[in-house]
Amino acid sequence: MKQTYGPASIKILKNSIEIGQYAAEIIIDTIKEKPGAVIILPTGSTPMPMYGSLVRRFEEDKTLDLSGIIIFNLDEYIGLTPDHPLSYSYYMNKIFYEKLDRIDKNRAPKINNRHIPVVNKGESWAKAAKRYEHELDSAIRINPDKQADLVVLGIGAAYPVKNRMGRYTGLEGGHIGFNEPGSKATDGTRAVVLTKKTRMDTAFRFLNLRHCRETFKQQLTFEVPDHAITLGIKNILQSKKILLLANMEEKEPVI
Repeated sequence: MKQTYGPASIKILKNSIEIGQYAAEIIIDTIKEKPGAVIILPTGSTPMPMYGSLVRRFEEDKTLDLSGIIIFNLDEYIGLTPDHPLSYSYYMNKIFYEKLDRIDKNRAPKINNRHIPVVNKGESWAKAAKRYEHELDSAIRINPDKQADLVVLGIGAAYPVKNRMGRYTGLEGGHIGFNEPGSKATDGTRAVVLTKKTRMDTAFRFLNLRHCRETFKQQLTFEVPDHAITLGIKNILQSKKILLLANMEEKEPVI
């Protein structure tokens, strides 16, 4: 199916709370219009207010039923177990799924409709990525519109880069999922090498984890992963609607 896109609509809001509320309303409208919607969701700091707003609306509005939607996450680190506190699987469970289940498990998304990339034991990274893309494609094929209904994205910050002479040569950063600038529109789901900047951006979280290791019963790795599985630009562009969230001043040059 040939995709056509009009010009982007830009909405400027006061703060991250308003961004989260606005994004939550778009997700809720999508679900109310189509109870079996296929939705792709992000992780990270930017969408956290969005998830908080969704949980509050779910608790307040007993008619809001998420049990029919199919959710796919954009990406996941390779090398972290799903119960690692810095894995995206843990993120989704703790800030979203577990809270919905406690409020009303019958209205919460079904467990088998909560998808996130994972490398199974003995499975190659390439095979895991291909399997995840197949899962998304299968959900899209049975969707009447033959595409994902909504994808919500965050975007990485960017910083000026200097050459050896001290002159600014451009910007580095600005990834979507783990698709770095320069990724092709034909790129599908794949394992990627994380850039030095991307790893440095999240290094403080792993450093902080060392100071609260006693909180967790399992053995933890404190090394920042150097690989991840991500949906590609091709997968993102298969969606009927794309919502890109950005906050903080270091996102401005990227936008």
